[in-house]
This record gives sequence, structure tokens and C-alpha cells, in this order.
Amino acid sequence: MSRAKTLKYHLYADPGHAWLKVRLKTIRQLNIQKNISKYSYTSGSFIFLEEDVDMPLFINAWQDRVGCAFPVIERHTAEEKSWIRQYPKYQI
Repeated sequence: MSRAKTLKYHLYADPGHAWLKVRLKTIRQLNIQKNISKYSYTSGSFIFLEEDVDMPLFINAWQDRVGCAFPVIERHTAEEKSWIRQYPKYQI
């Protein structure tokens, strides 16, 4: 989590919910992997954090660790059910 790079996170939303795409490695570095709910999804080396509990948990942990404002979030909205819902649910 280098501050030298400009980090950008992507928020994917459908009519019912939204998820923030984050590297699993970052979740481990922040040591919050045991606090992530079953409402988040995984794909490869990424986790899609659900918006209500897991995303704020991540943002707060990130700000505490890095000590500055959270990076820009790019929003992607789908008019139908998101493809993210097809991924496996997060498990420790």
C-alpha cells in the first residue's frame, strides 16, 4: 500500500447492492480478513466488499493505517443484477 502510487478503487453497483473491489492482499495487510462478512464475494486475488458493513470496515482500517484520505472511487453501475453475485461468497 504505497502512498507513492495513485490508488483508485472501483465500486460496482446494481439496483440492489454495491461492492468495492479490493485486493485480498490488502485485506490481509490491514488484518481485517476475519471481520469480513459472508455478503462479500471473491474472484481470483480480489474481494468485492459489500457496501453496508465490509466497505466501511475496510475504509476505516485503510485510513487508520495510511493516515490520509481514502483514494478516489470510480463507480460502475449496472441496470440489472450484477455479475459479482455469481462469484463465491467470502470465507476465511
